[in-house]
Amino acid sequence: MATSTGTISSSGIGSGLNVDDIVTKLMQVEQQPLVALQNREAQYTSQLTTLGTIKGTLSSFQTAADALKASGATAAYKVSSSDASITGSANSTSAAGVYNVSVTQLAKAQRLATAGQSTLGTIIGDGTPTTLSLSFGSITGGTLDNVAGTYTGATFTADPARTPVQIQLDNTDNTLEGIRDAINAANAGVTAAIVNDGSASPYRLTITSNSAGLQNSVKIGVTGSAGIATLLANDPAGTQNLQQTQAGADAKLTISGLAISSPTNSISGAIQGVTLKLTALTTDATISIDSDTTPITKALQGIVDAYNDVNTAIKGATGLQQILQGDSTTVGILNRLRSSLGAILGNSTGSITSLSQLGVTFEKDGSLSFDSTVAQGAIQAGPDAVAKAVASFGTSLSTLTNSLAGSGGALNSRTDGINASIKRLSDQGDALSVHLTQIEARYRAQYTALDVLMASMQTTSNFLTQQLANLPKTSNSGN
Repeated sequence: MATSTGTISSSGIGSGLNVDDIVTKLMQVEQQPLVALQNREAQYTSQLTTLGTIKGTLSSFQTAADALKASGATAAYKVSSSDASITGSANSTSAAGVYNVSVTQLAKAQRLATAGQSTLGTIIGDGTPTTLSLSFGSITGGTLDNVAGTYTGATFTADPARTPVQIQLDNTDNTLEGIRDAINAANAGVTAAIVNDGSASPYRLTITSNSAGLQNSVKIGVTGSAGIATLLANDPAGTQNLQQTQAGADAKLTISGLAISSPTNSISGAIQGVTLKLTALTTDATISIDSDTTPITKALQGIVDAYNDVNTAIKGATGLQQILQGDSTTVGILNRLRSSLGAILGNSTGSITSLSQLGVTFEKDGSLSFDSTVAQGAIQAGPDAVAKAVASFGTSLSTLTNSLAGSGGALNSRTDGINASIKRLSDQGDALSVHLTQIEARYRAQYTALDVLMASMQTTSNFLTQQLANLPKTSNSGN
């Protein structure tokens, strides 16, 4: 409080009036609408966070649905082999069975090599523009000299489905390196490389067919430089200037006594729905094709776990006194998922029409449970029907989830609405903050003026009191 001498205290300019305290308390009342806006904004922000968590569980559910679809499309059978040199895979078109397999020849790609050159930069020919013509086909008949790598009396039959490849050379390409680079740049169906064999003329150009099999052998014609022709011209039925270091060959095997030939070591379709991969010669290998329960049961467990996560997240968020209590969008999403999981396949021609036939059932609390024994029994009894069913369910569940949580879905629309509300509240809060600043300034000015006035009145009062005290006293002695 101010003294009679007019000293200004910290609580007021002169009167002792606590302006700061008065204004603070008045502003606490004025700020209540702003606090209400901030509380509503915080609530909306919490809702966004919760919706983000729910969206994450839906994303995981869609991944699980895609995995369920894939398990039906690619996995119904497994291939077992008694010999590690034969491996295999099967798709849903296969059938259970046991086969004896013997491999007598592996598919190989033809390899050719030139005569040696003393240096990598040795000029070959006279620089005349030269054309290499590479034709692909099969070499049959005649006799192969395994040491010289050349044929006598053989026939080359060109593959009519493959057009010969022309490669142009000039005086910038007439070294081993230049020829190698020109061949590789042409993507002609062969790969050229240079090998050093350690001899007096060690550098040799090798040409390897990019595809295995008898039908992918190569014939090389040369027009132009005689020197390049002497190095590269090679006709298995005529002049052969290249050494064949490996003949092109088809894989040869028997499956249950039946002869099979393949240009590659990957044998598809010889056993329906099965691909065998050969890595070595073998006799009497046993190949078994059996129903495979693992991929589908794993995918079913995955969809159950993913749904339970969605169920927990939505029920936890929409329950009594929770941040999304009674929210129709999220409750509706859960209801649609439940309906789809319990649906009956109307377009299925197989015996499996519901997930409950595969051990997927609802519990009293709304969660899903999975009995893998039921699923395994169904797969073993009818793998094709199960594969079709899970592929169909996976497709429908993935499509539904995308429509709910994807772009333009119900969840995104709900999120967009909340973001719009937050933006609106933020704008209102900014405007109200400006208004409150003005109100506070007015209050402070008013009460500061009041403080000054009260200080002035106090000074006047003190002055009058002093003056009255100095007036002469009257006597009442009776004179």
